[in-house]
Amino acid sequence: MKKIMMGMIFYFCFLFQDSLAHPHVFFDTQVSIQIEKKKMEGVEVTLLLDEMNTLLNQKVFRASKEGDVKDKNIVFLKYLYSHIRVFWNGKRIPKQDILFELAMLEEEQLRIDFFVSIDKPIQPKDKLSISFYDTDYYYTYDYNKSSFHLNGLEKGRWNTRFYTDKGISFYFKTVHPDIYEVIFE
Repeated sequence: MKKIMMGMIFYFCFLFQDSLAHPHVFFDTQVSIQIEKKKMEGVEVTLLLDEMNTLLNQKVFRASKEGDVKDKNIVFLKYLYSHIRVFWNGKRIPKQDILFELAMLEEEQLRIDFFVSIDKPIQPKDKLSISFYDTDYYYTYDYNKSSFHLNGLEKGRWNTRFYTDKGISFYFKTVHPDIYEVIFE
């Protein structure tokens, strides 16, 4: 009887393990949308790892004297590509078009820069949507409307909106991603 009770307790502990999940890795996020001569070049993404996780991983990063960190020394880098969600006219930009640019330690934080290549001419009603989220809710990305910047386009040639997409949910349907959307005129 004692073995059965211990087995049941052990089973229930593992059964509800996911219910105890919460983010462990935090990134401050900045986005710069690059436009040149009415052409969408792409999106520059800067992720700043929180100070605690930077400190915990500092030996693994093996930064040079200048602070540069090689991509192979960032063990979680492979996961970040799937968390960066950029859509052009409703079609997701594939992971292979998300390019790692650099990583460096600066001011007690790991900075990781990506460039999402789009390389498309801008037509009226073209739409760009950007969001960052991990459906496992281990990584979380802090951003709001002021985290996004448009470079190279005249004022008034686009409409933007920042909203929470209630149609997408994860973590027991309690968390929904924030979406930054640009519609060009």
